[in-house]
Amino acid sequence: MIRPFALSLLLLSACSDVENLGEIDHPVFGEPRWAISLGGIDEDRGMVVAMDPVGDVIAAGDFRGAVDFGNGTVTAAGYAGWISKRAASDGHALWTVTLGTESGATGGIFDVATDSDGSVLVAAYYTGTTRIEDRVLGNPSIVNGGDNVLIKLDANGRVIWIRELSKTGLRGAGILSLALGHDGRIAIGGRYAGELVFPNGRFVHLDPASFVALLDRDGQSIWGAVGSHDQYIHSVAITPESDVVVSGSMPHRSTFAGIQMEVHAYPTQFAARVTASGQVLWAHILGEAKKGRDVSGIALGPAGQTFLVSTQRAAPDQTGRETATIDAVDPNGESLWARQPTSGVQANFTVALPDAIVTGGNVFGTVRNGTIEYRSDFGFGIRDSHSFLVAHDMSGRLLDHSSVFDGCSAGVRDAATNGTGGLAMVGGLSEAPGLETCLRFAGKSDAVIMVLDTK
Repeated sequence: MIRPFALSLLLLSACSDVENLGEIDHPVFGEPRWAISLGGIDEDRGMVVAMDPVGDVIAAGDFRGAVDFGNGTVTAAGYAGWISKRAASDGHALWTVTLGTESGATGGIFDVATDSDGSVLVAAYYTGTTRIEDRVLGNPSIVNGGDNVLIKLDANGRVIWIRELSKTGLRGAGILSLALGHDGRIAIGGRYAGELVFPNGRFVHLDPASFVALLDRDGQSIWGAVGSHDQYIHSVAITPESDVVVSGSMPHRSTFAGIQMEVHAYPTQFAARVTASGQVLWAHILGEAKKGRDVSGIALGPAGQTFLVSTQRAAPDQTGRETATIDAVDPNGESLWARQPTSGVQANFTVALPDAIVTGGNVFGTVRNGTIEYRSDFGFGIRDSHSFLVAHDMSGRLLDHSSVFDGCSAGVRDAATNGTGGLAMVGGLSEAPGLETCLRFAGKSDAVIMVLDTK
């Protein structure tokens, strides 16, 4: 079921030991263009989002049970993945594709991206035997028939190609993030356990380790690089030069593509840049001693800057809340600036607008009289949790900040823009008493898609 609902924007208060949010220097966030919630009577979530060149929104996530995304009801026996293109004007469904709805199958979506021609690239996984349009997916050589897949759809949602990674030499690879370059090349990053075969080498790791790869526009490998045991690659981006910038985390002293890094906290955030030919330019750790970081997102600025967002934990010998952290580094990986806009939050994404960097995530508490009243229950879906947005200019100066879904148990998971104005966001709503005062709510959790005007 599709349900439009009203939205509220509320300013966040300043917090101690973090950036002063008391004054807005330059408004960035405007009014919502539209917002919808999607779901049936079971659990449905929005996880990732992209915006194509004309402003249409491609949102994706997972669902269970019967859901009408706007193109007719689909039913999933277990958890299944969904990808839906929504019109720029009002969010109505243009097309919807699902993965893993069959009995004995499951599916999910890790990431989506759009190309200049409106085509859509999807990083997904499935188990069992499933179908996407007329393509049957099922690999008996893998336990439970599961695999990670790259799927390319045209602008109308029709399959152009599917690459089952186990059949392309990337057995055991799990894609957590992808990015599309201006020339159609594809960067992917995540974790693997098994064997990866790239044109530049063969890598075997029985325990989970990180990997990053550059593929051509048809999904064939150009080069790959791997990290150590227990590393994650959470986010990737492609520069105009087709270099690949990655952000990830690691729990102990380890290497990435042969470069050794020392850990000063658990987990430690790191970033690296790899050239279009597969040579590592730099790999650095980020953050303060004893303060671990959970990595969330990456964005590229107009002058070659890389912006990385994470959630910094309090040191073991200190008390305090989790803190959203934004780091800016130059093309050589050297620090330009770092900001901590507010505490008691979980940072989920960062997006580059033409003149601003937007960071967002979830606030776990209630804003009353300009003060955040935190609750002891940290976690997605608590009563009165909502989402925050903070905008800085390219030099780190605070421009604007606001809150979304105040008073509802709602969280924004991802955001995207096409660079011409407007911020698309996707997330979820969790069941809680009194939600009927916020919006019409159908099940245990619903997916949320919205577009916010930017100035």
